[in-house]
Amino acid sequence: KESTFPITTAVKDYERGSPNQPKSPAWLTDTSPGAWFYRPNAKFKTANELVDILVDIVSKNGLMLLNVPPNPDGTIPQVMEDLLLNIGNWLAINGDAIYGTRPWTIFGEGPTRLPEGGHKVEKHKIEYTNKDIRFTKKTDKEFYAIVLDVPEDQIIIKSLSTQIGVLNSKIEDITLLGSNEKIEWKRTEEGLIIK
Repeated sequence: KESTFPITTAVKDYERGSPNQPKSPAWLTDTSPGAWFYRPNAKFKTANELVDILVDIVSKNGLMLLNVPPNPDGTIPQVMEDLLLNIGNWLAINGDAIYGTRPWTIFGEGPTRLPEGGHKVEKHKIEYTNKDIRFTKKTDKEFYAIVLDVPEDQIIIKSLSTQIGVLNSKIEDITLLGSNEKIEWKRTEEGLIIK
């Protein structure tokens, strides 16, 4: 943490936090859905909140270490088991956009931004919207756009407009992880519009 070790000899750790921009080399956040330890009547983050945190971290070249606070007898509380299973269900469908990926040209777009600093920024209540999008990539020809809340009618990815120049090559195809449905889309000066 902080400047305890030279950056070349350790992995930078943002406890319960994340930088607000991508960082290199890769970094780590350690976090917990509630307290770090057993606490009666503890409040826990939802699986949706934890997935949003994970996606934001990965888009910025980070890794997430998730604490699992046990009961006093060492068993895993049902609420934690449910959280882990729900995150696992999301990853079973969307894990291709997380595992083995690297940051894309930009980490994301949208109105929701983390405060500067990084450490312990999770104390701020951060609610992502369907206008918040994060990017990851598998190769130089394949990348992912992850929308951080349920889309309504359509998604407009402004960063992929024909005017901005973040993506100068043609888009060949768009697919939705976990679906065989043909996706309707068009790329305009406004952005990439996906139905």
